[in-house]
Amino acid sequence: MDNKNVRVERISRNLEYVEGDLFIENGTVEVTNGVLKVIGKTTCIGECIINGSLDTESFENKSGKITINGNLTALKTVKIKDDLFLTGDLKSDYVDIEKRAEINGDVDVYEMSVGGKLDVKGKIKATELQVGGSIISYSIANITRLDVGGTAIFSSDLVGDRMNIGGTFTSKGKVVMRDVEVGGSFKSESEVEIENIEVGGKIELNGGKVTRKIEVGGTFKSFKPLFFELIDVGGAVNIHGGVGGDIDVGGSFVCEDNLTFNKIDVGGTVNIKGEGKGKSIEVGGTLNVDGNLILNDILKVGGTVNIEKYLEAYSINVGGSIEAEKILSHNNINTNKINTIMGAKGKRIEIDRKGYVYGPLIGGEIYINEEAKVEDVYGDRVFLQRGVKARNVYADKIYAETNSDVTDSILFISEIKAEKGCKFSSAPVKTEKLPDPPF
Repeated sequence: MDNKNVRVERISRNLEYVEGDLFIENGTVEVTNGVLKVIGKTTCIGECIINGSLDTESFENKSGKITINGNLTALKTVKIKDDLFLTGDLKSDYVDIEKRAEINGDVDVYEMSVGGKLDVKGKIKATELQVGGSIISYSIANITRLDVGGTAIFSSDLVGDRMNIGGTFTSKGKVVMRDVEVGGSFKSESEVEIENIEVGGKIELNGGKVTRKIEVGGTFKSFKPLFFELIDVGGAVNIHGGVGGDIDVGGSFVCEDNLTFNKIDVGGTVNIKGEGKGKSIEVGGTLNVDGNLILNDILKVGGTVNIEKYLEAYSINVGGSIEAEKILSHNNINTNKINTIMGAKGKRIEIDRKGYVYGPLIGGEIYINEEAKVEDVYGDRVFLQRGVKARNVYADKIYAETNSDVTDSILFISEIKAEKGCKFSSAPVKTEKLPDPPF
C-alpha cells in the first residue's frame, strides 16, 4: 500500500492505490492494476499523464495539458484549467474544463462546462452541458439542457429538453427536443420531434414533427413530410408535403406534395404540387395548385390563381385571374378574369371592369362590370353594366345597361330591364323554366 498522500513531481511512478490525496507536477503515473483508486482528491500542475484509469474523489488541474489513457471517474468535481485528452470514459457530477476536451469514451455527468471545443466519441449523458466554442458528438447524446456558443455537430440521435446554439447546428441522427434556439442555421438529416424551434438563418429538416412553432428569419426546408402547428418564416419555405396548422411566410412557399393546413398567409407566391386542403389562404402574389384545392373559408389572392383541378372555398377574392376545371364558392366570387371548363358557381359573383370569363357563370346575383366579356350566365339576378358582352344569359331577372351586347339567347322568368342602346341578337324570351346549369 502507498503512503496516505502521494506526490509525483517531474518523474514517472507506478501506482495502484492512494489512501489520501495525489499530487502530480509535470509527471507521469503508470497505473499498475488497471484502475488507480485515490480516496482523496487528485491535483495536477503542468503537463501530466496518467496511463490507466483514475477513480478519485475530485480532480483538479491548475495548469498544463492533461492526458489520461483510460477512464476518469470523480465522485464530486473535475476542474481543468487547460486541455483534457481522455481515451476512456468521463464520469462525475460537475465538470469544468476551461479550454479543450477530447474524450474517446462516454460522458456521464450532471453538469459540464467546456470553454473551447468538446469532442466526444462515445455516448453523452448530461443534465446540463455548456460549451463556449464547438461540440462534436459521434454517438447517442441525452442532454437535458445544451448551450453552445459556436457550432454543434451530432452524428447520432440527440434527446433533451432545451438547447441554445449560437452558431450552426447539424445532426445526422434524430433530434428530440422541447425548445430549440439557434442563431445561425439548423440542419437535421433524420426526423425531428420538437415543440418549438427558433432559428435566425435557415432550417433544413428531413421531416418529423414540430408540435408548436417553427420560426425562421431566413429560409426553411423539409425534405420529407412534416407535421406542424405553426410555420413563421421571413424568407422562403420548401416542404415535401405535410399536415399542420398555420403557415405565415414573407416570401415564397412551395409544397412538393399534398398539404393539409389551417391558414396560409404568404406575401409572395404559393405553389402546392399536389392536393391542398385547409381553412383559408391569403397570398400577395400568385397561387398554383397541381391538384384540387378545398378551403372551408376565404381564398384571397392579389395576383393570379391556377388550380389544376377543382377549387372550392367559402369566398373567393382574386385581384387578377382564376383558372381551374371547376370553381365552387359557398358565398362570393370576386375577380377580374376566370377560365374554367365546367364553370364557376357562387351565391354572388362579380367580374371587374374589362374582365373576361371563359366558361359558364352560375350564381344567385351576378354582376358583370363595364366592358367585361363573358360566355354563358345562369343566375337569379344578372346585372350587365355598360358595354358588357355576353353569349347567353339565363336568369329570373335581368338588368342590362346601355351598349350591353348578348350575341345568342336571353331567357328570363320574372323581368328584364334593358336601357337604350343594348345589342341583343335575338329578342329576350320569357319562360317558366330556365335551362339547367352545368352543375
